[in-house]
Amino acid sequence: MTRKDRLIAVLAALPQDNPKIGAKELDQIANAIQIGAGLGRILEMPRARKAAPKKAEAELVKYAKLCRALGVQIQSMSQTSLGHLKAHAGDALHPLQLFDHLSRAIENGRRAFHDLPEELPDDKLTGAPKKVSASRATRQAARAYQEITGSKPTRVTIAGKAGGPYLEYLGQVFAALEITASPEAQARAMEESRASKGH
Repeated sequence: MTRKDRLIAVLAALPQDNPKIGAKELDQIANAIQIGAGLGRILEMPRARKAAPKKAEAELVKYAKLCRALGVQIQSMSQTSLGHLKAHAGDALHPLQLFDHLSRAIENGRRAFHDLPEELPDDKLTGAPKKVSASRATRQAARAYQEITGSKPTRVTIAGKAGGPYLEYLGQVFAALEITASPEAQARAMEESRASKGH
């Protein structure tokens, strides 16, 4: 069962208050939630963050070592192996073309290493990734909840503990998308954000 299949099952289990929502609409809603989470995951990747020069140095050294190791592997391969790889390369680079690119990549890595700044101002460092996928999924899931059920996506607090149908649903959405963030924390953050904007 795919993430989208699990997500559609969660949406289909909601008490429906909108007669216009059928299988096609649930599929579209699931797509919107999944795309929101997917874009968030991209923003959580290391390539979306800045790092201190020391960390960047270590990354560039590792990059050059891996390029060099692959170059050595290509040089040590037999004509039989290289021939089979070339025959099945299609639009991809065949090994000898790749070797040429690796040589240039190693040189590029060397130049990049020596061109790193001594320091990077603290305000330029982005630190650990925020849970962007969770917050984006929460926003889309909240819209879906209100559209399908006709109820506002709000937490219910009983004896100091947050819960309620919406929070249970959001937890199921996170499970379907394999998001490890706290549904309660994300729902609270969205509510606080809306309150600050006067929504």
